[in-house]
Amino acid sequence: MSKAFAAVTPPTRSPSPAPASEERWVARLELNFHEREGRTVMGPGYRCGPLAVQRPFYPGDGVCHTYVLHPPGGLAGGDDVTIVCNVNDFAKTLVTTPGATKFYRCEGRKAVQRQLLNVGAGAALEWLPQEAIYFENANCEVCLDVSLAHDARLAVWDIACFGRPANRIALADGSVVQQIRIRREGMPKLIEQIRITGDLVDTATVLRSYQTCATAVFTPADSAALGVAQAACESARKGLFGATLVDDLLVVRCLTQSAEDARNVLTDIWAELRPSLFGDADHAPRIWRT
Repeated sequence: MSKAFAAVTPPTRSPSPAPASEERWVARLELNFHEREGRTVMGPGYRCGPLAVQRPFYPGDGVCHTYVLHPPGGLAGGDDVTIVCNVNDFAKTLVTTPGATKFYRCEGRKAVQRQLLNVGAGAALEWLPQEAIYFENANCEVCLDVSLAHDARLAVWDIACFGRPANRIALADGSVVQQIRIRREGMPKLIEQIRITGDLVDTATVLRSYQTCATAVFTPADSAALGVAQAACESARKGLFGATLVDDLLVVRCLTQSAEDARNVLTDIWAELRPSLFGDADHAPRIWRT
């Protein structure tokens, strides 16, 4: 069923972990952004299930800021969520979330989330959601798939907390499969997959006992952008950070004990690169300060 966003009242569900017998959520949200006389507007889209967006914000740089909402508060076993974001030619948008995305214990069933991002010619997308928290005994598959036109610009990050670091609770018997795929003009630029289980968090070859893992990608990037990222990584006081230039992709990776430590460094890099990458000054979403 397709309806205008404002005409649909999303269903609600308790944010507490759901038993296996509870009916699962299947949700899909499609966002379409268009350039109109120098301003980006949100066009007609599609949504079903418990996903929604707030009205766009314009903080003064011409970029359309949009917040994706998931009213149930998180995903439980059997939930299947797809978010499609189409940034059409010359449009510029920043998409974030008002809070962390939670993946609860799954009671034997898998929770799936797909984020499919398409960025057109001359367009720019900043996909900067707040962290994902994978609860103990979660069973999840998460995919971030990005398709870029030849001159599209992108800033994207994924911040994952395995377990609940703030409560000192580990992932335990959970399993999380993360996929990141970035293509430009159909050609693969970055394709990777990692599977994290409770017994791998402490191993030296995986997370080294850090409970938060983050990856950020900025493109197009050059050696100057790499220098900015490396300087931020070297000055970070908590965790392990590194930056690599892969063709025109700047890839930054973090291992920390908290999402805040990772987000602070990545936000500093984003703010420093934004004028050269997007031609705009730093206008952080207001929701990040609440």
